[in-house]
Amino acid sequence: MEKDVALFVSHHLCRDTIRGYDKLCADLPSGLYDVYWLLQREADIGLGLLEDRIRFFFFSKDDLWRMGYTPLSRDTLYGSVNFILQYFFRAFPQYRNYWYIEEDAVFTGSWHTLAAAFEAVDADLLSCHIEKYDPARNADWAHWLPAEWPAGEEVPLDGCVKSFNPVSRLSGRALAFLDGFLKRGTRGHYETIVSTALFHHGYKLVDMGGTGEFVLPGFRNRFYVQGVEVNDGTMRYRPVFRQEEVEALGMPDKLFHPIKPRI
Repeated sequence: MEKDVALFVSHHLCRDTIRGYDKLCADLPSGLYDVYWLLQREADIGLGLLEDRIRFFFFSKDDLWRMGYTPLSRDTLYGSVNFILQYFFRAFPQYRNYWYIEEDAVFTGSWHTLAAAFEAVDADLLSCHIEKYDPARNADWAHWLPAEWPAGEEVPLDGCVKSFNPVSRLSGRALAFLDGFLKRGTRGHYETIVSTALFHHGYKLVDMGGTGEFVLPGFRNRFYVQGVEVNDGTMRYRPVFRQEEVEALGMPDKLFHPIKPRI
């Protein structure tokens, strides 16, 4: 039986992030999921903090730049953090699905509740706030542009699709496609590039909650609650949630982002 893999992405080693990794390991059955902590080599940590029991996968910016993709900027990973997942996929291409979970995202239930709900859903991108460009709703969203595409495969702005990916799942077949697609001069913010490329090449996009058109029947606001604005609700860019705020809301089986770890 093919396994899935869950990737905990954090460049901090502290009490909160170790607790987050441990919860992921405890929640996901080891017979169905492998769990790795993806850690950037440039992270400012002491090697003595690395615990043997944690399954680390290390990467550096140079590792990512050598893959032949074009980053949004060579000075920072901002906008190109999908390269981290692509780099892991190249090293471990055997998994069926790849869960990507950033350090500042939490789930108020068991992670297996979330994962199992989509076990039989044959989605190539499972994410949050998946939306087509809509001049009346989301034209002011900051990351539609720049968007540079391979010659002959240009996508106009009104054909673009966005997603919000602090917690997401990509299929192995989608990552294999993206590995080739990203080498052909594609450049832009990954929250536009990845979902748009997959959508226009026939891959299946599914939203984990919210109220948009990519939400499956019965999943409306299921695993996160959609707010009024773009990328708003329990899954949002800003403002930051406090842990006690999330606990006081008492919402079971919901994703929240961002909750910054205490360093």
